[in-house]
Amino acid sequence: MSTPAPIRVLRGTDLLDLGVAFAGLRLEQRAGGRRLVREDPAREGLLVVAFGPQHVTEHAFAADAVPPEPRSVPVGALIAGRSVLVFEVGPDDVVDWSTAGLLDAMRSLPLRVVDAALEADGAGAVPPRVPENPLADPARPRTGIELPYRLLLSPPAQARWVHRTGGDEDAARAELWHTRLLGRTVRAVWNRDRDAGTTAPEVPGLPLTPQDRREIVELTARDAPSYVPSPVGVPLLMLSAAGGWLEAAGQWPLRPAGIDLSDWRQQTTLGRDHYVRVMREGYLCPFGHRAAVVTVVERKVTDPRAAFLFRRVFVVVRQPLRTYDPARPLPTGNGPADPLANLLFPFTSVRLDTLVTPDLTGTPDPPDSAPFFPATATEDPFRFKVTAVDHEGRSVEFRTPLQFVPEHLATGDRLAAVVAEYNARSVPPAARAAAGPPPLTSAELLGQAVALAPPDKPGDTSVDAAHLVWGAAAPPALAAPGPGGEAQFVPQLSWASAALPAVAGLTGNAAAVPVVYARRYALSGFARATAGARKGNPGEVFLSVLTTGTEALVMDFESGRDRSGGLVAPSFDVAGLSRISGPVAGAAAGLDAVEKMADGRFDPADFFHPSDILGLLDANFLGVLSLADIVEKLAPDVPLPPLHVPNFLTQTVSTVTGFLSDLRRTRDLVGNATPVLPPAATRVRDTAARLAQLIADFLAHHPAPAAPVTLQDLDAALADFTAALDALTGSLPPGADPGVRALLDRVRQQTATWTTPAGAVPALRDALQQAARGVKLPETVATRLEWNPVIRQWPADDPVFVPHPRDGRLSLVADLRGSLRPDVPSGADVSCSLERFDLVLVPGFPAMRLTFDHVRLVQRAGHKPEIDVGFTGLRFTGPLSFVETLRKLIPADGFSDPPGIEVTPSGITARYGLPLPSLAVGVFSLENIRLDAFLDLPFVGRPLEIGFAFCSRQAPFRLTVSMLGGGGFFGIVLTPKRVAVLEAALEFGAAVSLDFGVASGSLSVMAGIYFRLEADTGECRITGYFRARGEVDVLGLVSASVELCLDLSYESAGGTVHGRARITIGVHIGFWSQSVTLECEKRFAGSGPPPPPLAAADPVRPPTFAEMTAPYPDPVTGLRRDPVDEYCTAFATVR
Repeated sequence: MSTPAPIRVLRGTDLLDLGVAFAGLRLEQRAGGRRLVREDPAREGLLVVAFGPQHVTEHAFAADAVPPEPRSVPVGALIAGRSVLVFEVGPDDVVDWSTAGLLDAMRSLPLRVVDAALEADGAGAVPPRVPENPLADPARPRTGIELPYRLLLSPPAQARWVHRTGGDEDAARAELWHTRLLGRTVRAVWNRDRDAGTTAPEVPGLPLTPQDRREIVELTARDAPSYVPSPVGVPLLMLSAAGGWLEAAGQWPLRPAGIDLSDWRQQTTLGRDHYVRVMREGYLCPFGHRAAVVTVVERKVTDPRAAFLFRRVFVVVRQPLRTYDPARPLPTGNGPADPLANLLFPFTSVRLDTLVTPDLTGTPDPPDSAPFFPATATEDPFRFKVTAVDHEGRSVEFRTPLQFVPEHLATGDRLAAVVAEYNARSVPPAARAAAGPPPLTSAELLGQAVALAPPDKPGDTSVDAAHLVWGAAAPPALAAPGPGGEAQFVPQLSWASAALPAVAGLTGNAAAVPVVYARRYALSGFARATAGARKGNPGEVFLSVLTTGTEALVMDFESGRDRSGGLVAPSFDVAGLSRISGPVAGAAAGLDAVEKMADGRFDPADFFHPSDILGLLDANFLGVLSLADIVEKLAPDVPLPPLHVPNFLTQTVSTVTGFLSDLRRTRDLVGNATPVLPPAATRVRDTAARLAQLIADFLAHHPAPAAPVTLQDLDAALADFTAALDALTGSLPPGADPGVRALLDRVRQQTATWTTPAGAVPALRDALQQAARGVKLPETVATRLEWNPVIRQWPADDPVFVPHPRDGRLSLVADLRGSLRPDVPSGADVSCSLERFDLVLVPGFPAMRLTFDHVRLVQRAGHKPEIDVGFTGLRFTGPLSFVETLRKLIPADGFSDPPGIEVTPSGITARYGLPLPSLAVGVFSLENIRLDAFLDLPFVGRPLEIGFAFCSRQAPFRLTVSMLGGGGFFGIVLTPKRVAVLEAALEFGAAVSLDFGVASGSLSVMAGIYFRLEADTGECRITGYFRARGEVDVLGLVSASVELCLDLSYESAGGTVHGRARITIGVHIGFWSQSVTLECEKRFAGSGPPPPPLAAADPVRPPTFAEMTAPYPDPVTGLRRDPVDEYCTAFATVR
């Protein structure tokens, strides 16, 4: 018989409905009925069973859409195409020609599938897998199940189906006929979106997108280099006339390049979806954590009309912790001088504490079509909670937006475009208008301390961060193919808004300023030696301060000299930070100042450059001399001596780190002062260095079994150091540097607690063991400024400032510290000392040379300032040589205690006066002799002034010899740069008096000269005068007097000479008196500019009462006002 025609199998009791076709089969009549057998045993025979649509997809509403998406019934829906099961009928197989026979054959016959669905069974190799439409050739059909919509699934050929073959005709109820797959896996071998001419689905918002279906097919049915496709697990797959059941779970941790889908789960009942989840892989930029964007569609009963599908999208963090190795070189490009990306990030690890975001809004469709910043209905952008560990091992917590970058965009040129777009949002403010941190690429840290670079000592690379602004880089070294691995980009710190602790602690300026990593640090890190195109960084700079058009960050001690010892006020613009010295000055010089410091060059003229923004600030001591002038400028090839550059450091210290830091300071400070200290200083320096090294080694290696340093080694080293410290403390001279003395006293207090606890603080030896085991000790914050530069005379020719060749030195130490011990209060210790120098006053007009042993200011917490000015010698020179004899009367230590010293917020004033007794010998008399001296050392505004005086204008000396006499005074005020005031006067004359009892009379004639010069105003005045007076008195009842005064004066201000004559006649009789004065003045024009002519003054007439009370318009409202009416109504009611 011939091949049977296709038939439709129907059974109403259980809704069986199948279309059956036959290929290569024929009916054969046998005993018991007809059978289906192969038409040609040598050719294949197929039993093709067609099912109706197994799936209906429908629109899924956004769960958190704002405003909510309108919901109408019916919902937009699309129905799937037919599904076909193709069974192979073998040459020996026989199928009964009946409904039961056909159904039974479907349970036992193997499936005919496309090559992509074949699974290895040991019989032969599986051909290469490529997606193939099983229904494309009607003449050669293959198994294809369209469940879900437009996605064709195929079980392997070995899979079997199970179902009922017969129906129960007599039962009141019958189970819906269905067939269930006994196999556990299927492959998606085709999606109908690939068919030519197929358009996008007409209904938007379906659970699976065309891209989802395409990638599921690629993941299960296409071989690729280094990738073997894996099937989808199906715990349940059933087909029926009313629709299919599907529980699918596909996971692909490894995927071909360009495919992001890693997980697909679906639950479908009777052809309607209940749950669909698609997970797409990517990374969170800039930190690079692996993450996935998850789309979940669920059916929920929220409306009495229907159970709608709702879609929600969220991000799942797949890699909570990511670490970064700053020691692994990662150049940002292939050039020899490209920045090292591994250095430009402040954290060694970043942990994302937000593992799952809330439901997102506004995501791209599909979510992996473009990078996006997750946003929720209540937070846009959504900020992930982050815990990071900085270079100092400190945990830092913050919240920050992160950009989800799909995996297929995170490689090659597409990654470069993503990084460029991200970095464009984080441009530092130096390159654009000053503004706040960008909201999408920044984190607010609220002043948390962050170590931006690997520290050498605790706190030396830390800042108090207000905001961190992220960037990203894609180093070529990370461009390794393969999804599922580490990100091919690393995070960067584009810039930060931060307060510098050293500046805030020492000046009180806690303003946050924009900072970036220094170019030299980005090039070479802290490497001191040059390697090829990467220049070394011996100055260890790591940060540059940006200028944004606002005020520069100023290290300004002008308004707080009490924090720098008063004598020294180093005010400068901060250009950057160095790990060695702290703040680097020179914002006016731009990044060049940071580059110079990176080269290890210290130019005082750059370091203390006046600010173009804040005016002429400078760094000076004694109120006048520029530190840029007296600090030695070393040649570029000369290594910087220790502490030649001001060292600023703010750190969080414990008892252990504080003691270790003080040991190192003792080593450096005592080492620098060794030439002026007793011989025991050398031993203190060496034992401090050894003890500090042993403690550092103990902390680094303990508790390893073979630790190179033991507690016994520390005990022995401490004993040596304590003995050397006691010897030095006992031999310090009285005039030793107070800064050194204060440091040694503090270290002695610390060594005394080596085995003895101080209150709640454990003994130092026990604290060392706890720190070595990783126990966190109590901490406090300390800020320190140290400076001990090499100084020189200034200027080179005709110097004003001359340090002594061997022992002239400048030292500044400021400690602002908390307290860890109950017996030691918190506070600030400041000491500033300028020792062994001369001041020559003044250039071009040598007047005197002052020799100082020291000028010191020490201020300790809880104590009043201690000022000590040791003045050892004074010699008048040049025009003032004649005063040398008078100078010898002033004691050699005239400015030290006990003479009066007054300390005020504006400066230090020392005064001394030496009155001499009157001398009278016969007709010779010398009276009212006094020598005065003062030192005025201002903190702000005025220069240093030194004054000497012989008598004064108010109390001149008097010298008389018989009837001849005279007097005068001399005074001078000098600064290191000029004579400020010079004033002197001298007068002489004669006097005669007669007394006849009933009458008496006197006659005096005096002449003199007065001179005054003021450098600040340029005023110079010289006056010569003559005065004659006669007086007669009779019995005390009648008297008469005549006085004649003549003077001639020159005033430089007007460039004129003027003369004045005055005669006064007075008569006194009893209780009546009268005097008459006649005066005339003559002004002569001089060589200087004449004074401006006086303008004729307009006569001023007071207003009359009528004018004052006249009505007038109000200047504000314009209404007429009558003062008389207002006055009257104030006292009476007007009716």
